[in-house]
Amino acid sequence: MHVPLLSGGIVSGLLLVFVDVMKELPATIVLRPFNFETLPAQVYILAADERLAEAATPS
Repeated sequence: MHVPLLSGGIVSGLLLVFVDVMKELPATIVLRPFNFETLPAQVYILAADERLAEAATPS
């Protein structure tokens, strides 16, 4: 009953969070300590280098 009413709000919220995280990811990569690789940073670096086949597995 409530799911159709909530679905629009949930999708909008997920989209806002996704956009906000994507904006902050390059800053996270620049400010991370040396020799500290996180999975999102590794995926972003591989995708930025257009090594999409290698970036697909961890993402």
